Amino acid sequence: MGPDELVRISHVARRHYLDGRTKIEIADELGVSRFKIARMLEDALGQGLVKITIEAPDSLDLDLSMQLRARFGLTRALAVITPGTTPELIQDRLGRAAADLLSEIVTDGDVLGLTAGRTLTAMAGHLHSLATCEVVQLAGVAAPRPRTASR
Repeated sequence: MGPDELVRISHVARRHYLDGRTKIEIADELGVSRFKIARMLEDALGQGLVKITIEAPDSLDLDLSMQLRARFGLTRALAVITPGTTPELIQDRLGRAAADLLSEIVTDGDVLGLTAGRTLTAMAGHLHSLATCEVVQLAGVAAPRPRTASR
């Protein structure tokens, strides 16, 4: 690749990836077809002028999440990576993921059914916003019976 082509491809890549211009807009600016722009962008990737990285949150396994969706026909699935194996760390990380998901998917007027548990308690601690919805208890929790003195 010569220096003129390098400059042109780099310019096209910068306009598209950094400035957010569409292929059609860049084509109009340069007086070429959008197909030429698409080839230039492919060349920029192929020549290593452009490197694209996807930075996933350290708490989610994106590939496994998508595999779970596909395998079981789910609308949503989150595979959560935990920083350790203690129940407290696992519950905290799961609670954070659940809180983030609920904030994303619950809409005004929904009915949200919850049960009780340590992970849901952790979720409540991470829940910063939630649409206006009715929250109902799905199951009760049996409290331990108080001990009575033997007579």
